[in-house]
Amino acid sequence: MDYFKHDINASEDDKICELLAQDGYEMLGYYWRFIEYLYSRDGKLPKSKINSVSWALHMDIGKLNHLIYDFGLFHEVENCIISKRVLTEVKNFAENGRRMAEIGRKGGQASAKARGQASAKAYGSADGEADGQQNKKNKRKENKENKENKNCALSGDDWDKPWDQVSKGYEF
Repeated sequence: MDYFKHDINASEDDKICELLAQDGYEMLGYYWRFIEYLYSRDGKLPKSKINSVSWALHMDIGKLNHLIYDFGLFHEVENCIISKRVLTEVKNFAENGRRMAEIGRKGGQASAKARGQASAKAYGSADGEADGQQNKKNKRKENKENKENKNCALSGDDWDKPWDQVSKGYEF
């Protein structure tokens, strides 16, 4: 995820107010940095990784544990630290991505169909792309036959001549 929703009134939440009252804005900074980290990890942190995350985020381990366990902002489920809000947003983001991909797929199919119909219409058919392709093949075949016939076709004047005069120069 490249971004996440941030409630405009998050600092008015009772748990955040308690965090601010006890530990001030430094702890609020820890909170938001930890939230960012959870978003980047699909909303979950294995409990066994708290020390390494503390080091990676340049946070005091005691303060991070205090943040995680003392304000009710995070929960422990199956040896993972989670935020219900983060998990919900990650799930919604993934669902929206799947939905948008499906919309894009359908739009692509409709666009391909429209192109096929336009192509078919240009070649004299309204039945779709397959007919348009068949029409192209038929036109090429007709053109080839016309070209061959043009080279050996009898002219209108030839019909009135006796066969022996017309057939001169042709091998049968």
